[in-house]
Amino acid sequence: MSTEETIRNQRESQLEAYEKNHNRMEKGEVVTDALPFVEGRIADSALGVGICESLLGNSDEALSWFGRAANHSVKIIELVDEYEDSIEDSYQWHQPTQCSDALYAAILSQQDAYIDDAISHTYDLDQEWILENHSDFSHVLYHALALAAYIDGNESQAISWNKKLSDIDHEYLKYDGLQLALAGLIEEDSSQFSHGLEKILSNHHDKRGTNPDAPTQFVSVEGSSNLLLTNDVDIDPNDVEIEDSLRDFLLPDLI
Repeated sequence: MSTEETIRNQRESQLEAYEKNHNRMEKGEVVTDALPFVEGRIADSALGVGICESLLGNSDEALSWFGRAANHSVKIIELVDEYEDSIEDSYQWHQPTQCSDALYAAILSQQDAYIDDAISHTYDLDQEWILENHSDFSHVLYHALALAAYIDGNESQAISWNKKLSDIDHEYLKYDGLQLALAGLIEEDSSQFSHGLEKILSNHHDKRGTNPDAPTQFVSVEGSSNLLLTNDVDIDPNDVEIEDSLRDFLLPDLI
C-alpha cells in the first residue's frame, strides 16, 4: 500500500470516528463522567482529518478541520468546568494540555476566532490550583501560558512564563525544544529556534510509534505550528537548520 493510500484510509477512518462520537454527543448518549474523554476523541479525530487533508494537498479543508480540532479541545475544558462535581479530578489537572492542544490546532487553522478562544481559555486556567495539587504538570502549564501570551502579543509575559519553564527540572525533550523554539521566536534568533525545533522533531521521531494508527505519526503538530509562527518574525523558515530526515514531520504547504 502506498503512503498516499495509507493517508486516504486514515482520513476515512478519522472521519468515521469523528462522526460517530459527534453523533453520540449530539444525541446525549454519553454519560456525564465520560463527556471530556469522548470530546477528546472528537478533537483528536478532527486533528487527524486535518493532518490527512494537508498531506493530500487539500489546504482549505485542512484549515477547516484544524479549526474544528481547536474548538473541540476548548469544549473539553468547558465540559470539565461545567461538570466539575461529577467528573474525576484528573481532567482538571489535564486542562493545560487541552489548552496547548487548542492553541496549536488554532495556530494551524490560521483563524483568529479559534486563536482568540484558545488564548482566553488558557488565561482562565486555575494556575494556583494546578501548581498546588499537581506540580508535576507545571511544565505543561508554563508552556501553555507562555505560548498564549506570545501569540497574544504580550511579549513580556511570554518571556516570564518561558523562563519559568526553563528554570524547572524536568526530563522532557519536547518541552526543552518548545522552550528554546519560543525563545528563538521572541528574540528572532534563527539558530536558537532551529535548535528548539530540532528537539521537538527528534522527540516526535522517538515517540511516533506509540500510536501507529493515528495520522499524528506522520506530523509533529507542535513543530509545524512553531515553524508557521516564523512568518510573523524575522526568521526565514527556509533558513531554519534541521536534519533533512526530521523535515518530513512538518506539514507541507502551510509554511
